[in-house]
Amino acid sequence: VSCEADREVFSEAYRTDRMAGTSERRALLRRLEPLIDRYETSAPVCGGRLRGHEAFLYVMDEEYETLIETAGRYLAGPGRETSAKSQVALFHQIAYAYSRLNQPIQSVQAYFDGAARAGDAPAYDGSRALIVAASAARQLGDVAAAQQYLSAAFSLIDDSLATNPDLAPMRGQALVGRGFLTEARLEDAADDQRPALIADLEATSQEAFALLPEEGQWAGFKALAANQFALAAAHAGRYDDAVARLAPSFDLARRTGDLLPAARYEALMTQGEILSMAGDTEAATSAFRDALGDARSRGATAGLAVVLERLGDLAEQRGDLEEARAEYTEAIALIDAQRSALGLSDWSTSEFVTDQGPYRGLARLQIAEGDVAGAFATIEQTRARYLLDLRRHLAIRRTLSPDRRAEADSLSDRLSEVRLAIIDTSDASAQAALSREASTLRQALATLAPLAKADLDSLDLPTLQARLGGRTLLSYALGETASTVFVVRADTLMAVPLDAPVATVRALMRRAGSVWRGDAPDPAFALSPLHELYQRLVAPVRPYVSGDAVILIPDA
Repeated sequence: VSCEADREVFSEAYRTDRMAGTSERRALLRRLEPLIDRYETSAPVCGGRLRGHEAFLYVMDEEYETLIETAGRYLAGPGRETSAKSQVALFHQIAYAYSRLNQPIQSVQAYFDGAARAGDAPAYDGSRALIVAASAARQLGDVAAAQQYLSAAFSLIDDSLATNPDLAPMRGQALVGRGFLTEARLEDAADDQRPALIADLEATSQEAFALLPEEGQWAGFKALAANQFALAAAHAGRYDDAVARLAPSFDLARRTGDLLPAARYEALMTQGEILSMAGDTEAATSAFRDALGDARSRGATAGLAVVLERLGDLAEQRGDLEEARAEYTEAIALIDAQRSALGLSDWSTSEFVTDQGPYRGLARLQIAEGDVAGAFATIEQTRARYLLDLRRHLAIRRTLSPDRRAEADSLSDRLSEVRLAIIDTSDASAQAALSREASTLRQALATLAPLAKADLDSLDLPTLQARLGGRTLLSYALGETASTVFVVRADTLMAVPLDAPVATVRALMRRAGSVWRGDAPDPAFALSPLHELYQRLVAPVRPYVSGDAVILIPDA
C-alpha cells in the first residue's frame, strides 16, 4: 500500500516531466532510485511498475545499453517475483533496445521471453505479447512460429472478448499480423490459389480496419490494415480502387507519429507496390525513394535492402542499368553486413539475411553485359557465406574438449526435441514456454561454439574448373519471371536461360507429390508435372552436359 501511494506521488511528476527533456528525466531517475531500493523486494508487483517507469526514461534518452543491463539484471533477480504484466513490458523494452542497437536476434529472443509469460498475464497484455512475438518471428522469416503465436493470441482474445470489450483493438492488431502472412503467401501462390487468398486478405483487413481506433498507436495499426485492404484490390487488378483505399493510411500514419514510426514507411512501400503492379514505374520509383528516405531518417536498417531491391528492379525495367547496378550493389552490401553480424545462428538461413533478390538482379545485369563469370560469382556469394559458416562451425567443434563437445551435442538434441514439441502443442502457455527454452538453448550453443566474423574470399573460377575434371556443374538461380542455370565444365562457363519462374516451379512441385504440399507423405508421384519440371529445368541444358557425373546446385 505504501509503495502504491509513493508511486502515485511520483507519477504526477512522471506524467508531466517524462517528455520535457533530458534534464527532467535525469531528475525523475534520481527520484526513482530510492523508491526502487525500498520496494523492489518488499512490494514486488509495485516494484515491477517502478522498473517499467525507469525503462521508459532510458528509452527516451536512447540509453539502450543501460536499459538492457539494468532491466535484464532485475528480471533475473527480484523481477522473477513481480507480475507477469510487468515482466512482459520490460522484455518488450529490452527487445526494442536491442532492435535500436541493430541486434535483431537478441531482440527476437526478448520478444519470445515476453511471450513466454503470456499465459500468466492479463488477456490484454498476454495477447499483445503473443502478437508482437509473431511479428518478430515473421520478420525473420520463421513463418511457422509466427502462425503459432498468432493462433495462441486469437485463442486468448476470443476466450475473453465477451467479458472484456477492450480486447477488440487487440484482435484488430492480430488480424493485421494474419494479413502480413497472407501477403507473403500471395507472392508464391499458384494462379488457382490467388482468388481465395485475395478474398481472405480483403476480409481480414476490412475487419481489422473496423476494429482499430484512430488514435495513438492504434492509428498506426489501422494504417497497416488500410495498406492490406488496398493491396487486396491491387492483386485483383483494381488499381484505382487500391489507390482510393490507401488514402487514409497517410493521415493515420501522421496521427500515430512516434508511437508507430514505421507506419509512414509502410504506407509508402504499399503505394510503390500498387503503382508498380499498375505499370507506372516512374511514380512507383518516387514512392520507393520516399520510403527509403523515411527509413534512413529514422535510422531503420531492416527494410533498407528491400527498398533498394525494388528500386533496382524498377531501374532495370526503365533500362537504367547503371542505377540498377548501384541499387542492387548497396542492397547486397547491407545483406552481407547483417549476415556476417549474425554468424552461424539459428536464423542463418532465414529470409531476413538470405534474400536472393538483389543477387539475382545484379547477376541479370552482368549476364546482359556478357559477364557470365561475374554473374556466377554473384549468385554463389551468399551460398558460399553460409557454407563457410558451417565449415567454421565444424572446425570450432573439433577444438572442443570431449566433455564440451558432448554438452554441445546434448544441447542440439534437446533443441530438436523442443522444436518438435512447439509444432505439436496448441496450448499458448506451453508453446511460449517452449519457445523460451529454445531461445535459452540457442544462446547456450552460441556460448559453447562462438563464431568470429570472417571475410569471404572471391570465387576462384579457374581452380573450380580444374577440380571439376570431367564433371559438369549445373547451378540454378530461379527468378520471379525467368530463371538461369550456369553450366560449368573444365573448359566451359555459360548461362542458359530457363522458362521456369519460381512460382511455376513450386506449383509443379506441389502437383508432383504430397511431400511438397505439406500433406501426409505418400509414395506416389504424378508423372505429368515431373515431366514438365524436366522440360523446364533440365532439357534446355542437356546438350551441354558431358560425361556421366553431374553436380547440381539447386535453388529456392
